[in-house]
Amino acid sequence: MGGQHLEIFLIITKLENPGLYLTEIYLIIFWVYTVSGLKLFHATISAVAIAMISILSITYLSYEEFVLHMFWVFSASSFGILGAYLLESSSKKKFF
Repeated sequence: MGGQHLEIFLIITKLENPGLYLTEIYLIIFWVYTVSGLKLFHATISAVAIAMISILSITYLSYEEFVLHMFWVFSASSFGILGAYLLESSSKKKFF
């Protein structure tokens, strides 16, 4: 899961204004939790790897852009965790 994020991150860092294109990373984080079909534990491991790769962006972003980027990474992870938890708990209720 983190491989696609790394490739996109490398492409974004070569652009003139990388801050404009970071939104794709937030969608990937949300996708890992809700659409990928991973269980909550495995999705969390993947999202933590993505967040760790995102920390590398401090070398390419200004301090303000980096703080905003990390806020959105945290927000996407929060919504993703909530969505994955709700999906997992509803499927447990339905099938068990």
